[in-house]
Amino acid sequence: MKIAEITLSYVSETATANDFVKMRSYVEQYRKAVTDARDTMMRSGLDPHKKSGGYQAVEIALRKQIRVLQDIARGLTVDERQPVDDTVDLTSKIRDEFVQALFG
Repeated sequence: MKIAEITLSYVSETATANDFVKMRSYVEQYRKAVTDARDTMMRSGLDPHKKSGGYQAVEIALRKQIRVLQDIARGLTVDERQPVDDTVDLTSKIRDEFVQALFG
């Protein structure tokens, strides 16, 4: 999740600088980092009910990152917003997977 957080800061910086080619590249890197984090955690074999700390940490980080992504999207034109909106959807689905794992 640390990689995702750092990459998200790059998404924000490039969006602010109106460098949409780089922004889209960083959005893809962010999506991969979040997906990899999910896959790693879900395959870890840790029981989310007995050892919930890691699952909770990821869920909280995702919740915060979704808000950042939504803020970034609000500052973009309609044409440039789609990759970020798609990433909000993906990140929300991954967060829902963690909530489901934690609370069944």
